[in-house]
Amino acid sequence: MLGKIVVVLIIILIVAFVITHFNLFYHPQTPVTKSEESTLVKDIITYQFTISTNSSTKYTVPIKLPSYGNVTVKISGNKFNLSILDNSYLVYSGLINGYFERSFTGNGTLYLVFSSESGVYANVTLTEVYY
Repeated sequence: MLGKIVVVLIIILIVAFVITHFNLFYHPQTPVTKSEESTLVKDIITYQFTISTNSSTKYTVPIKLPSYGNVTVKISGNKFNLSILDNSYLVYSGLINGYFERSFTGNGTLYLVFSSESGVYANVTLTEVYY
């Protein structure tokens, strides 16, 4: 008799474990529906150029950005002053000696202003990512 009770208790424990472990009676309270699908498309535009001069004048390079997006400017070169303006808003102004990188949100016309007393040699890579 005791053996039958133990077997029944073991069966009840196994059934309870299976029900709770596999969520056989779980029903979500809110129904799940599929909403509209959308795909994000991003465009990447890269400008690359080199400025090389031995005169002490100021060089302004205007770049018309096609859209509102994330802009990354990477510049390497000798010692020179750099100003970055985005729609007349000053993004950066300072002395560059070696490597420079700056990311910001740009829109409109970007102006890179290079100046040095001993000339400018700079490799410029400008990348814009917009959606």
